[in-house]
Amino acid sequence: MEQLSLFGMNEESTKKEEKAFATVPNKILSLNTVFRIAVDRYLSEEIQSATQIAEKLIAEEGAPKDRFISGKPKIYIDVCEYLDSLNDVQIIENKMDKTDRIYQLIK
Repeated sequence: MEQLSLFGMNEESTKKEEKAFATVPNKILSLNTVFRIAVDRYLSEEIQSATQIAEKLIAEEGAPKDRFISGKPKIYIDVCEYLDSLNDVQIIENKMDKTDRIYQLIK
């Protein structure tokens, strides 16, 4: 016997929808559109350091000033994840001590 939900959908179609939403990379969406546009602009201006990009977002775009104990801006993680998601950007240097990542536009 098929089980119906209160909203008129059967359980199987609901599970398919949940699975589809699970594939959307939520973390990438945490960097809002204004910040993503600014990151793109900084890259075109040849600012390649993820740390420098994060600092510019704080200073120029009003990004949250929250920092880790190490002093690194918390938005650094979101910047790196956004840059990693782009097809026309590559990491050209990943510091061994994990203090920074250097990105470059692929031409």
